Amino acid sequence: MDLKRTVCSIAAVTLIFGACTTDNDGGADNKEDQNANHWIYDSMKIHYLWNDEMPSSPSFGRDYDKFFESLLSDKDGKHNDRVDYYYSYIYKYANSTASTRAEEDYYKSTYGFDYILTQSYLYDEDISTNITDEYLKIYATIVYVTPGSPADSARLKRGDHIYRINGREFSRDGFNSLLAQLTAPVASYSSVTFTVCDLEFRKWISSVLEDTGETVNVPQVTRDDESIRDVTLTSAFMDQSPIYHYSVIEAGSHRVGYLVYNEFDSGGSRYTVTGETAVQGVYHSELRSVFQQFSGITDLVLDLRYNPGGEVQNCLLLASLIAPPSLTGQVFQTMEFNARTRSLTYPSEPYSVSLRRIYVLATGYSASASEALMHCLRGSGIEVYHIGSTTEGKNVGSTVFTTDDLNPDSQLVQNLGGLTYTAYPITFRIYDSRGETYSPDGLIPDYTIYEEFEVDFLPLGNREEPMLKAALNHITTGNAASPGRASVTTSADDEGRTRLLRPLRPDKGYIYPEPVK
Repeated sequence: MDLKRTVCSIAAVTLIFGACTTDNDGGADNKEDQNANHWIYDSMKIHYLWNDEMPSSPSFGRDYDKFFESLLSDKDGKHNDRVDYYYSYIYKYANSTASTRAEEDYYKSTYGFDYILTQSYLYDEDISTNITDEYLKIYATIVYVTPGSPADSARLKRGDHIYRINGREFSRDGFNSLLAQLTAPVASYSSVTFTVCDLEFRKWISSVLEDTGETVNVPQVTRDDESIRDVTLTSAFMDQSPIYHYSVIEAGSHRVGYLVYNEFDSGGSRYTVTGETAVQGVYHSELRSVFQQFSGITDLVLDLRYNPGGEVQNCLLLASLIAPPSLTGQVFQTMEFNARTRSLTYPSEPYSVSLRRIYVLATGYSASASEALMHCLRGSGIEVYHIGSTTEGKNVGSTVFTTDDLNPDSQLVQNLGGLTYTAYPITFRIYDSRGETYSPDGLIPDYTIYEEFEVDFLPLGNREEPMLKAALNHITTGNAASPGRASVTTSADDEGRTRLLRPLRPDKGYIYPEPVK
């Protein structure tokens, strides 16, 4: 069996389904979807967190993704007048397109960069004071580039601003279809052409957020015409280690470990499972190696600002590398499923830095495992000083179900015609050792910085980068504020959420790789 699926999809291994019928009540383009829909429904009816809200007689003839969505609860994800998305999701792909994944199964199809949406007013020399929304422009701003990736080969860098995708410029409405083209498909290749530019800061413009009435400073900029260029990228399958950057920073009398951790990922086929305990993965080894080099640090800054979540065991590993040995054997987290609960306890880790206080850089792009780590460490008595903006508020997690793990000789698999269906339904809620969960409105920071209102993005790890600088300031002086910094920050008791223009990346979550009993 492909060991990547042992990690992320083992939940389906022991599931036994009845025979699926192939009734066609209209909608689906093929028989494969109709057969898969019965498998999906049987799985969800047992394990979906809100299975009591599922329809009793769904239309099995729909396309697989529409059928899956028809089973989901309004409690799943975020649904309001600003955003509308589910946390549960599903993929379908041909086995032939997954062959690269089978050979190098911790590799991923990618362009090699990630981005957030930023906004700024475009300067017009004919306008002096009256700034209107027609001059408020949206950019997909690159926040990091994976070394050796297509984006790296094209000399893209953190802080490059994308304002056209395949010749189309962002508008205030209807840009989701454009954004989708910036993410490579799960198991195949794709290409995209976009126009990138540098922005030159002119001054700050006060802007009122329409849904909260909160006033923030939005930059007014000009585009650097000489920097404008078209870039065409073709995705590649490559290793994307979640450990993007780490270093030890000397700050006065403090020795500060700094780690940019972009996903709670184990590293595919190098990950093995003994019983119910994940014991090793290629990225597990890398993470332990980092903390071995952090030996003797007095403080830790954990940068999760772009981390959307990942695997439960990785969260537990990182917590154990932070926590003091006195917590070994104590409950770190409890997961509440439909019919049972499961508690995870701190394992013994020889490279633990044994800290009672850490700094976490987290934003609205930080979700799921990132939030669980912060919340559950706090539940264990560890102080977490949060710098950034309010997090996503995803206090639930998923188990993975995939037809790849069914008997290949079964009638169901034969009826799927060589297609693989993999579903990530929400199956549990997250609690700390005190039996408390966190708000679906997110974790509110102790010191707020809205990164999407920045213009110049300094490299991650640069001591002058605003979030890291705030952490170092607090470590050395007890005050996170930077003298002279423009007021893109708000007070620590501000309850206004960061104004993200795109939701959580949909292909991530908090995943528990446990065989279903």
